[in-house]
Amino acid sequence: MILVFQNTFKLGFNVIKIRGGNLVSKKPSKAFKACLKCKALVAVEVEACPICGSKDFSTEWSGIVIVLDPEKSVVAKLLGIKTPGRYAIKVGA
Repeated sequence: MILVFQNTFKLGFNVIKIRGGNLVSKKPSKAFKACLKCKALVAVEVEACPICGSKDFSTEWSGIVIVLDPEKSVVAKLLGIKTPGRYAIKVGA
């Protein structure tokens, strides 16, 4: 299941739309940063990624996928995600 949110400020991002089959964030969030190793989205205050333990992050990211059940999710399998959570689709350095 792919979730598309519009004006959902509780999750820390603005408008997410589907363009050309990809989820694209119109305005990147300052509330989250993305792990450079596993692409998990975490709060900017977090020092180490809770998924992989990396301390390397980027505030340059776009797109978001929320995985609830990685065992049953085709999207999670395609992206190599094994842990439930929020993930960026694309992460810059």
